[in-house]
Amino acid sequence: MKTPLCREFQDWLDHLPDLALSKELKIHLETCPECRKKHAQYEPVIKALMDVPRPEKLSEAKIQKIISAAKKEGTRRENRMAALSMGIILALTLPIIGLLNWLLIRLGSHVLTDLLTAHAGQVYIILYLLAASLAAAAVLGSIPLLWGYLRKNPIKEC
Repeated sequence: MKTPLCREFQDWLDHLPDLALSKELKIHLETCPECRKKHAQYEPVIKALMDVPRPEKLSEAKIQKIISAAKKEGTRRENRMAALSMGIILALTLPIIGLLNWLLIRLGSHVLTDLLTAHAGQVYIILYLLAASLAAAAVLGSIPLLWGYLRKNPIKEC
């Protein structure tokens, strides 16, 4: 880039497709081999850019529609990440809960069988499984309720 017209041609290239090539730059291209070579290299791209239709000016309603769509997409992604997090937590805690339940059933039935009768141990297992099922149903049933409440009333940061 030797002359001010070389810099002007580079500026024109940087602002494609907003500017048309001026008469001065056309004459400059005939005299400057470096700019002519660069123009020849970029000519297919320049033609393609000049043929692209200009976007219309966005109205306020269109801008609001775009903002609304972006917010919905953001909310959808947040919900997806929260659901994924909850799934991972559940997947990690279920084996532990299962192990604890197995341990409590095993110990409880052995203790009751040793102290009382085999029938008492079986009754304990049935009652324990019933109580554990009800507790699990209460916890899992409350998750959607809690989720909905927290979405309507988010926790405010201090």
